[in-house]
Amino acid sequence: MSNTTNTEEERSSPTVESLKDVDNSTCSIDSFKGRPTFAINKQSPYPFSFGILKAKLLVKHALALIVFVATDGRNITPTKELTEAWGNFTKVLNNTKF
Repeated sequence: MSNTTNTEEERSSPTVESLKDVDNSTCSIDSFKGRPTFAINKQSPYPFSFGILKAKLLVKHALALIVFVATDGRNITPTKELTEAWGNFTKVLNNTKF
């Protein structure tokens, strides 16, 4: 049994028909064996989800992932300026209460 928390965007978005349809992708909180999962494109033919541990790994390496996407997979090393900007962003994030 899963507990699902759909975002407003997910409830009103068109169905994602392809993995390449990034603009219409959605996310929601779901569960697997009683543990929370982060689900992407849950209502599409191409859903995927992951738990807290993998989410922590993605967050830890988010900047490298951003560079990977921005360079079409050619690089994962950010510039000095991007690293500094990311550091400022994470300081703000760490001081934010959710």
